[in-house]
Amino acid sequence: MRRRVWVLDAASAVLVVAIGVATNQVLNDGQWAWWWLAGDLVLAGVAAVVTHRIAVARGEGDAPVLWPALAGPDGKPKPLDQVTPRDLGVHASRFATDGRAAPYIPREIDGVLAAALTGGDGRRLLVVRGPRLAGTTAALAHAVLTHLPGRYRMVAYHDDPRQPISRMIEHAARHADDGGGAVLWLEGLPEHRVNELAATSPEDLPPRLWLAVTLADGTALRQVVADFLDRYAVRAELRAITPGERGALVAADAYADLRPVLAEGHDVLMGRLMVSWEEIRDALNRDGEQATDRVALLRAVADWYRLRLDTWRLLTGDILDHLFQGYRREIAGLPPGAPVPVTGYRPALKWAMATGSRRPRLIQRKSSGPGRFYAPHPLLTAIADETSDPARWPVHDALWDYVDRYFEGDQRRDVGYLAVEREAYPAACRLLDHTDTTGLDPAILCRLSFRLKETGEIDQARRWFVRTIETEHDHYAPEAMYELGLMEKQHGNFDEARHWYREAIADGHPEHASRAKCSLGLLEKQQGDLDQARHWFGEAIATGHRDHAPWAMVHLALLLMEQAEFDAARLWSHEAIATGHRDHAPNALVNLGWLEEQQGDLGEARRRYREAIATRHADEAPVAMRNLAVLEWKDGQLEEARHWYREAVATGHAEEAPKAMISLAVLANAQEDIGEARRWYRAAVATGHADEAPAAMRTLGWLAERWNDLEQARRWFRRAIATGHAEEAPKAMRNLGALEADRGDPEQARHWYRAAIASGHPEEAPLTIYNLALLEERRGDGELARCLYREAIATGHPEARELAEQRLRDLGRQEEELRRATHHAEYGYLAYADPSMMRPSAPDPEESLPEAESPPQ
Repeated sequence: MRRRVWVLDAASAVLVVAIGVATNQVLNDGQWAWWWLAGDLVLAGVAAVVTHRIAVARGEGDAPVLWPALAGPDGKPKPLDQVTPRDLGVHASRFATDGRAAPYIPREIDGVLAAALTGGDGRRLLVVRGPRLAGTTAALAHAVLTHLPGRYRMVAYHDDPRQPISRMIEHAARHADDGGGAVLWLEGLPEHRVNELAATSPEDLPPRLWLAVTLADGTALRQVVADFLDRYAVRAELRAITPGERGALVAADAYADLRPVLAEGHDVLMGRLMVSWEEIRDALNRDGEQATDRVALLRAVADWYRLRLDTWRLLTGDILDHLFQGYRREIAGLPPGAPVPVTGYRPALKWAMATGSRRPRLIQRKSSGPGRFYAPHPLLTAIADETSDPARWPVHDALWDYVDRYFEGDQRRDVGYLAVEREAYPAACRLLDHTDTTGLDPAILCRLSFRLKETGEIDQARRWFVRTIETEHDHYAPEAMYELGLMEKQHGNFDEARHWYREAIADGHPEHASRAKCSLGLLEKQQGDLDQARHWFGEAIATGHRDHAPWAMVHLALLLMEQAEFDAARLWSHEAIATGHRDHAPNALVNLGWLEEQQGDLGEARRRYREAIATRHADEAPVAMRNLAVLEWKDGQLEEARHWYREAVATGHAEEAPKAMISLAVLANAQEDIGEARRWYRAAVATGHADEAPAAMRTLGWLAERWNDLEQARRWFRRAIATGHAEEAPKAMRNLGALEADRGDPEQARHWYRAAIASGHPEEAPLTIYNLALLEERRGDGELARCLYREAIATGHPEARELAEQRLRDLGRQEEELRRATHHAEYGYLAYADPSMMRPSAPDPEESLPEAESPPQ
């Protein structure tokens, strides 16, 4: 092989010289030499072929690189009797002591693996699958090291994207032939590698070559791959520890510290119990000198492998240096392009590649062919993706930006898919929005659109829904049409909603077209076009869809009830009931019961409600129970009413049970059973229902005040106020203000009255202004009282205006009476004297009037 490359290199050198000479002769003394030009072109073509052959020859000559831990002194793979589970990637156990490994706990899959390795049916492909930290690597390593001969060679290669699985098998087979047997260890194969494996021929494996494979949960398997594994592989699955494994752990003294955790009985993964996280968490701590540099480096390396970018490109020093700068800026909160200290990268890398007293080597430098690359400690990526761990982190924008700038085409697209999976939606939009991005997966585009809609990115959601529609996929395009119509309706764009609903209908998809008809009918009803609503409900019914047709029947019946077309409403309710649909038939029974009740046929209403109750539907049965209780109460059947309210409470329904509790309390209070009323109000409070609990609190305050338990009353009113409920909090403020006013605390009364007024509640605020005016009047501030009465009148609230106007009239009358009384007190004694004495004194006219001048002549 090497000789062939040397020959081709020599030929390449000769051709370079020949091409140069020929090119020089093409134009000689101003004359074109056409034969030289033709020869130059021929030589250039030959040179291109030779260059291609050199590249192929060198590619064929690059052998996969063995893991250093598995290489013996002679460079060959170690025999199994010299290999440890740690060499195969099993994490160090925190229970290991004095350099001795912790005892292995037998796993449920051990028997399956042992049988395959010691006899079996000839299949030599072992595949163990499970979630990360389930112990897949440890279980497979234990089986291989225990049951295969010690002379077998253990072969594991660096995951170089330039090396296909077939080449790894080819090289491992040579060691099987040389050493009497070999195991090719394939740890944590990603999806594309599993696809490569499925393209091989296990029948052609050498007799003594085994393939030992671990797969992580979440690795998607195409049907052809699943069929391949079913045919050629011995498969085993690991999950949380089984009862038997739990018992073995409890019985082992080495794991005594785990007994309290195991006693709790929670599902737990074996690896999570065994590994030590503290050293990794400490390394990710951002406290201390150089911590930011170190954390930036560790996260950059871990994120590269979390996204499996190593399957496309090795993480070389140049790439890592570039990423470090972006991570350093992002973690430190620096703007893009800001300078990063040049002294931070190399010390951080040196620290991460060293083994500390309390931590393992966090970053490893590996070799592959002509270059070196970096890889993280496996627990770094594990802790980064551990949702419950405080040290976890999302993939940084710096890495998404790097991929956006330096990856192309399908690679960038596939990383965009990973961004969707990791809920990095802005990054996904950037990565998938390139002119060279083709063949976008409609399912992923639709999912991206949904998530953007849910996060409030409406413009982006609209854009990606349209992109999904443009794929013209049979399923996802009409789904996107429907969902886009629904989104536009939710945001008040009714014409756009109609457009997309009609597009979905025109597509004719059996699911989404019928949904669109239902939704378009509902939209037209809400917009007041009842004829169109009837039309689309009828169209939806005509589809015969198992879900949407009964829904349309129910809603058409409701529309007809609102239009007083009761016979037609009954007809469609009966049709919906006859479908027997698990949700819509019980709903139709409840609606029909209500219709009969409104029409005065209480017997038929009772029958329909009882039929709805008999369905035991999680939502409709409790509604029917409460409706039936209300009917019985109105009909004077209080015991029956109480029975059905209690039945509704017993369902525990989130809406109907609290409402039934309030009704039971009101019923008890009406019968002067205050203790029972309080019990039900407190039960309603305990439900925490958004509406009923605050109402119950305020009513408990009113009951406590009625029984002169003022501290209890204050406590309940304050609790109701603290809920911030739009209705009950202002009412409770006014109640508390009145309580304080009656008990002679005007400052507290003013405080709560002003709070109620500030709430702006359309009922309580105007009435509270009147209450505050009364308080100020009683406190002697008539001017302020008048101002407040006028303010209450200005609100326009009928009751507040009438009361305030009456008080102003009363105040005016009182002031007039007071003025007369004051006048009487001042002049009343003169009533018994000569009337002339009551006139003001005046001078004698003859003395006081000057003599009139004679008129001019």
